[in-house]
Formats: sequence, structure tokens, C-alpha cells
Amino acid sequence: MFDNSATQKTIGPLFREATRSLFSSKKALAVILGLFVSIGAQMPISVGELAIDLDTHETLMIISPLMAYIFGQSLADHGKEKAKIEKVLTQPNSEESTEVPENQTVSPQ
Repeated sequence: MFDNSATQKTIGPLFREATRSLFSSKKALAVILGLFVSIGAQMPISVGELAIDLDTHETLMIISPLMAYIFGQSLADHGKEKAKIEKVLTQPNSEESTEVPENQTVSPQ
């Protein structure tokens, strides 16, 4: 009924690229770490004599710096994008492009 092979060929590379960019993002890694810590803190861990059992306040003490980092990175990224946009808007219009499209040829004069 549907051609799944064509869909897989187009979605596969897109998924790989999205995953690669996600794990190269410092903010995304901080979010993932925060999720693991907050979920793990709600489950008491006991290994031999070592027992870790955090309450909500202790978990917040661990997660708060991660949240501040994510918020700070977001502000910094917003400033970078704003600077890029302003740079593009303030540049004078350049002369017409001297590049020749691929399907056209230039005849000598």
C-alpha cells in the first residue's frame, strides 16, 4: 500500500542528523543529565553499604545549577542570533553576484 523504503531513506538521515545535533548541544546534555538525576533521586539506590536516598529539597539543590546553566546558555544563544541578524541587516547591499548558474554558459566578449 505505502512505499516504506522511500520513507525510511528520507527519515533515516534526518533522524541521524537530529540525534547528532542533539547530543552535540550542551543544553540538551544538561537537560538529559537533569532528567537522569531527578528520576534517579526519587529511586533509593543501595549498593552494599552505600545508600543514596535523596529527598525533594536535595534533588532541587542538585538540579538548580543545571537549570541556571540551561537558562544562561539560552540567553547567550539568543544574543548570538540577535547579533547575527543585526550584522546581516546592517551590511550594505552587495553588488550583483558574478557567479554563473550551472545551466548557463558565458560567452567570451
